[in-house]
Amino acid sequence: TAETTGTNAIYEKLKEDLNAAEMSLADLQKDLEPKHPDILGLQARIALNKQKLQEEAERILLSETTALNPLYQDLESQILNTEASLAEVQSKVRTLQAELAGLEEELATIARKETELERLTRSVAGLKDRYLTLRQKLLELEVQRFTEISEFDIKVSDPAFIPEGTEPDWPIWILNVLIGMVVGLSCSVGLAFFLEYWSDTLHAPEEVHEALGVKVIGVVPPVSFPTRNGGPLQRPHKVGEQVGNTVEKA
Repeated sequence: TAETTGTNAIYEKLKEDLNAAEMSLADLQKDLEPKHPDILGLQARIALNKQKLQEEAERILLSETTALNPLYQDLESQILNTEASLAEVQSKVRTLQAELAGLEEELATIARKETELERLTRSVAGLKDRYLTLRQKLLELEVQRFTEISEFDIKVSDPAFIPEGTEPDWPIWILNVLIGMVVGLSCSVGLAFFLEYWSDTLHAPEEVHEALGVKVIGVVPPVSFPTRNGGPLQRPHKVGEQVGNTVEKA
């Protein structure tokens, strides 16, 4: 039996096709997904080759003759190859039909969504126009209401009153007095220092000697003049003014 199947050309052809298909399937599985049309087609072709190989082995075992017509073997081999190719193509067609059905369903969904979007857009536009109309009417009513108000329409619904036991927060007299005293004292001291700093009056003989560079040999006292009221009127002399021989140059 092994020799018969080993020398049968159809059996060998089916076996070679099966091995080639399995090798191609192994290569495709490295790069493609399991549900790819090429992989599904090869799997269908391998299954068909295995079935034909099994049928051919059974036919050889049951055959009484050991030598078949070469033309018959060639035709049968072509038929088997054609059937395998047809099965592969049919598998690809089924896969593509399934993908096409999915795409058609997506297109139908997109069409429904576009229709719904157009309806919602029209609804939004209508609601927007209605909102603008109502807003305009509201503004007109507000203007009309304020226009119709007269002095007789104004009424005091709740008069203002000062709660009992309350005092104003401002002014706080004690704090204001203390602040005024501190500010006044500071201003007075500052003004005194300012006037003293900018004053060019000499009050002592040492200041005269330091400012004019002369020796002081005497001091002229203030001169009093009688006034209408009977009181003295003093006229101070300027520093350095000669009265007799009281001041001389160094």
